[in-house]
Amino acid sequence: MANSVMKLSGVTFSGTLPKLEKDIIIPAQGAVLLYDFGNTATWAGGNPANGAAVGNLVRGVPGASVLASGLTHVGGGFDWAASASAGNSKAPTVNLGNVALGGKTKLLFIAWLRVPNPLPNTFFAGAFGAAVQTAAHADNQFVLDVNNDGGGIRWTTWDQNGNSAAAALASSALTAGGVYQTAWLFDATSGAWRLYLNGAVNTSGTLAAGATSLHATTKPIGLGSWNGDPGAQAYYKGRIYRAYIEDLAASGRDPLSVVQADWAANNGRFS
Repeated sequence: MANSVMKLSGVTFSGTLPKLEKDIIIPAQGAVLLYDFGNTATWAGGNPANGAAVGNLVRGVPGASVLASGLTHVGGGFDWAASASAGNSKAPTVNLGNVALGGKTKLLFIAWLRVPNPLPNTFFAGAFGAAVQTAAHADNQFVLDVNNDGGGIRWTTWDQNGNSAAAALASSALTAGGVYQTAWLFDATSGAWRLYLNGAVNTSGTLAAGATSLHATTKPIGLGSWNGDPGAQAYYKGRIYRAYIEDLAASGRDPLSVVQADWAANNGRFS
């Protein structure tokens, strides 16, 4: 069938036309960052080298960079296993930069990852986060851990007073080498948190009394290690495919609807 073009005469458009986003999950406003290593707009392919640029799918927001070598690109994600087996003393990190999340009241964090096989026996808080592995946790904001010591996937957020809220999925509920979507809601407007797994609410709870916003931090957000302690103890040894943050106070969207849409759009893409 031949292509055809229709010319409209005497038609006036008012306002601005909507822009086509680079991913179906991105709203007109409120998206903070989105990295998808199976999308060529984030990563064109091949194993990333030290200093390689990584594209943020959110329009007008700076991208990221890879720190240290040793990562491989496989199954639509960045994989840390080869670097770990090579005995590197420092974990490669994808540095997403300093992102102004402090003071925000309602945030949704989503990550797609392949848990290590076998599961590690200590916390490796490198999957996704802005935190420092110290006893005081004074500069911590949020983090996603993967381990098999009491919880296979654990999210933690800190409020403006430094009080933490955390929940974990037991490692017995996970398959070593399995691909999972996990998400976390920090909602100071209602005083609630929620943990999601594969498009559904897994568990929920209450933030500490007096929580009004997310804690501010001077640390950058990273994939692959605690940014303040990127050594062997903080090593993430699995595979990360996708990382997303949305300011729900700005977007006005329902968190479960976002999680479900993300699950429906990406389930089966990664291996």
